Amino acid sequence: MNNINKMRIMKKISIYFMLIFALVSCQDSLDLTPTNSLSDADFWENESTIEGYVDYAYTYLSDYYSTRVAADRPMPWGHFRGEATDEAYAHIPWGGGQTLTSGTLTPSSTSIVGGNWVPFYEGIQHINGFFDNYEAGRVDVDEDNLKVWLAEMHFIRAYCYNQLIKVYGGVILSDTQFSPTDEITQERSTYDECVDFILDDIDAALEGLPDEAEGGCVTYGVALGLKAQVLLHAASPLHNSSNDQTKWEDAAEAAKAVIDLSQYSLYYPEDYIDVLYDFPSEGNTEIMLAKYMNGEETIYFVNGASTYFGPPSWGGWGIATPIQALVDDFQMADGTDYDRDLYGDAPYEDRESRFYANILYDGAEYSSIKDRVPSTDEIGIQVETGTYTYFNDDGEKVTRDGYDAQGGVLQETKNYTRTGYYCHKYVKDDYTEKFESGDISQCVLMRLSEFYLSYAECLVMLGRGDEARDYILPIRQRAGLPDESLPATLTMDDIMHERRIELAFEGQRFFDVRRWQILDQTFVDAYKCDVANDLTVEPATATYTYSLLQTRTYDEKYYYMPIPQSEINKNPLLEQNPGY
Repeated sequence: MNNINKMRIMKKISIYFMLIFALVSCQDSLDLTPTNSLSDADFWENESTIEGYVDYAYTYLSDYYSTRVAADRPMPWGHFRGEATDEAYAHIPWGGGQTLTSGTLTPSSTSIVGGNWVPFYEGIQHINGFFDNYEAGRVDVDEDNLKVWLAEMHFIRAYCYNQLIKVYGGVILSDTQFSPTDEITQERSTYDECVDFILDDIDAALEGLPDEAEGGCVTYGVALGLKAQVLLHAASPLHNSSNDQTKWEDAAEAAKAVIDLSQYSLYYPEDYIDVLYDFPSEGNTEIMLAKYMNGEETIYFVNGASTYFGPPSWGGWGIATPIQALVDDFQMADGTDYDRDLYGDAPYEDRESRFYANILYDGAEYSSIKDRVPSTDEIGIQVETGTYTYFNDDGEKVTRDGYDAQGGVLQETKNYTRTGYYCHKYVKDDYTEKFESGDISQCVLMRLSEFYLSYAECLVMLGRGDEARDYILPIRQRAGLPDESLPATLTMDDIMHERRIELAFEGQRFFDVRRWQILDQTFVDAYKCDVANDLTVEPATATYTYSLLQTRTYDEKYYYMPIPQSEINKNPLLEQNPGY
């Protein structure tokens, strides 16, 4: 990370805490109460305070869970979305996935997965306050800076609305700030009306954003990326029941425009896992938008993912553990599908590189740097989720639980895996402490691979599956898969598979299965794997037993999340989503 980026991050952090004391939200989620200082002429004629106001809006750029606290943690919250899909299982209810998979989700549920109405509307009203003061002629600063700030605010408002419509469908549109005394009686706009509103904001952003920027600021290319995301969802079956080909053409054009940008290219690190870890300043040409945090300057931790999702003998909490359905979908190193009948005696050998980047399994090597209980000097660095039978010092045959399994000698005794696996994506092995400070952390929100996948999908839907191969092939080549393992003409099954694997635990699967209208096929029971290792024979053997962990009942209403009941109660014209 270069010094310019570090300075930009430090400035954002300082402004962030300054504005916490300058802004308060009122009871209605569509309101944001401006203090006297925010209406003073001195505020809106001062470049430092205006820049701070814009930088504060950046806290609402998040995978999905956005508050003035959590949104400024560079946490990959996509793991929590994975708990509500066929990616993961939640044994702790923090992420909200349990409320979906257990069938207990209601409009009154406190759920991160479905709970972004309030925080994103806070962000929208904050931004609308900026536009209101600009339209009133109060903003009197350098025109070049103002052009960029206006563009950034248009982008962030579009981003917030896009996150809302992916979760709820059509929502309430507002381009002006509500006051605390306003009684909000407004109907939801249609999904298509919301898309048009968002695209207008993006077009406005494109007029003022630079091609390059420092410290996690948005650029012209990032706005093009958001446009491609919006159009892809709008073209998908959930919102395009007639399969209008012009929508797919528009989405294809937008995705191709991102691919053709000179600023970005697919990144080929020596170790595939570094696609998400290496910084742009270290040569990562794929990162388009990321959030950064310096642990020395904030109370918030920079390695939260390693603690949240890592193995407990290293101090991790083991939340959002992969389920067997995802494990089985990673291919073999030769590009063929995994087949339990063929490879079931050694299911974790000779798998593709993305398997090892995403899944920690019984016997996987993890960290020699972090403190482990027992120490790595005693037991090494292999994850232990199974049981181990061996001869003790007295020659007796005994069996013990693995140190990352229930009954093992855990640091976090309640936070063992229930599935037999732990996440590896974003669970870095080079942090030495829980919630370590003193380092720059990166959470990727947008990367180029997504748009290769999106463009290929559009081509398939336009009947050009042979051309689509050219955009899936480099992604698989980077993972070490042979060219001949990819068909000459791709189908949607091929696209769905690649998105599932390449973007695992990045928050995409939750929305993909909905926009494709395959939620009924993917909202399936969760299975686990129990591994029994016998070290008393030569060579040692392992037995794998698969069993039901959680029954999940599909409900069509889960295509959209419920609007919070508190918001329904405030607005008599606000209509709840069907089924709730």
